[in-house]
Amino acid sequence: VALFSDITKIKNSNEKIEYLAHHDPLTNLPNRLLLKARLNKSIEKCNDLKSRLAIFFIDIDNFKIINDTYGHTIGDKIINLVAKRLQKNIRKNDTLSRIGGDEFILVIEDIIEQKNIEKIANKIINDFREPINLEEYLFETTISVGISIFPNNGLNAEDLIKQADTAMYS
Repeated sequence: VALFSDITKIKNSNEKIEYLAHHDPLTNLPNRLLLKARLNKSIEKCNDLKSRLAIFFIDIDNFKIINDTYGHTIGDKIINLVAKRLQKNIRKNDTLSRIGGDEFILVIEDIIEQKNIEKIANKIINDFREPINLEEYLFETTISVGISIFPNNGLNAEDLIKQADTAMYS
């Protein structure tokens, strides 16, 4: 006597739960939890290779006004369009994550020279000089960026994120 059971649905459900636990449901980018795991691995790698990495803390300027004026549906679409613009500027091994609201964090590994960080930051900021065209609206969306560098500005994920956040507001 044998009993067989198809567990495909259970496996698919578990995979979906795992994905949702580590990704932002709006943008499908890694969330804060996955970011910290990846950042910790990147820091370990940098320690082993004696290399540097940069953390970019990115915030959409005056996003609350967009949400309050046009509603959350338009706000969510703006968040997605901003995420897509940011993704255009990163390499395969870099990590872009949405940590909540209108805040994103970009982790860039293998930093060789300071001028490379500046080039990336300028490229990202310049990409937002072009307005976002959404439905019948044209949004002059700008971003603020704060940067911290491992190991100069911190030796762990929390400190690096906090330093980048502080830099963004200064």
